[in-house]
Amino acid sequence: MSVKCQILLSDTKDDVFRAGLPISGTLQYSLETATKYDSIDISLIGKGWCRWSEKDCDSVHFFHNKEDLVSLTKNIFKAKLGDETVQAGKYEYPFKFLLPEDLPSSFKNKTCTIMYKVITKFVEPGSLNVTDKFDVEVPVRGYVSPCSPEPLVFGLKKYLFSFTSKNQVTVKAIIDKTFLQPGENITLKLTINNDSDVPVNILTELYASFTYTSCKEKRHIRKFSREPVKSTAGVSPTLKEKSVSNLTCVVPTWTSYTIQNSSILKREYFVTVTARFPFPHFNEYVRIPVVIGEKKEDYKAAIESSKDDEPVIEVLSKCDKYNDQNVATHFGEPINKWTLKSHMC
Repeated sequence: MSVKCQILLSDTKDDVFRAGLPISGTLQYSLETATKYDSIDISLIGKGWCRWSEKDCDSVHFFHNKEDLVSLTKNIFKAKLGDETVQAGKYEYPFKFLLPEDLPSSFKNKTCTIMYKVITKFVEPGSLNVTDKFDVEVPVRGYVSPCSPEPLVFGLKKYLFSFTSKNQVTVKAIIDKTFLQPGENITLKLTINNDSDVPVNILTELYASFTYTSCKEKRHIRKFSREPVKSTAGVSPTLKEKSVSNLTCVVPTWTSYTIQNSSILKREYFVTVTARFPFPHFNEYVRIPVVIGEKKEDYKAAIESSKDDEPVIEVLSKCDKYNDQNVATHFGEPINKWTLKSHMC
């Protein structure tokens, strides 16, 4: 392989690129010898896919789905008849792609992947069209919409069986914010009226709920899963029988975020508030939906400004003849020390 390539993305404040805003950077590549190409292209590609299996008696059923999220391509070099050769040297090409506004966030687990990449292809002439591909993954943050009013009042009520008296536990609560930034704490204010003859305590915890949707051939079969978010559980002190207590519970969100705008995956969050009783009584709980992420309205000015930007004009890449002096000037180290990332996509 005579071509060496780097795709350098521009820095962002928190290392993610947001929907509706541009992805920019510089493509740098080097040819040690003159090489013939049909074309050299740089693309922004976004795809999502999911797959899983379910066992039914002695049969195993497989489900899958995929979605194309974005596909934008800029041509850097297009061969002309009798002029297919790219001379040896070092080339630089600044690029910019504008992300669509309604994209889901990047995601990956064992069942589903949502991924964005900037990919460069060097296509050689001939019937086989040998192609060298280089890529870099682009972390994308999508916007989300609220699902509940603020503040939100909720509660639960539990009747406990007793031969001697009427036992009842009532929990009344308020959550100030149901739409939160990643890393922001959820604050719950609880009033617990324990009219029962048994002690009770309150468990609060953040859960993530996943909904995966298969393709039409499988009649839109859905898979559901739910899991607690690590290190978000909190337990109150024991609340004595025949007492009234006021609690303030704080539930961290860490770096969690809701995923919307995808046809194959929906990730939602909710806070569970569980009243826990000693045996033989059963626990009682309530789930409060919350959304964790960023609103498109918060970036409206930047999105509108990006639409008004003049597009990056495609210009011929500039070639600097390879020599020991200009290697350090343009790349900071000799070409033979570059680290390359290349694989088929």
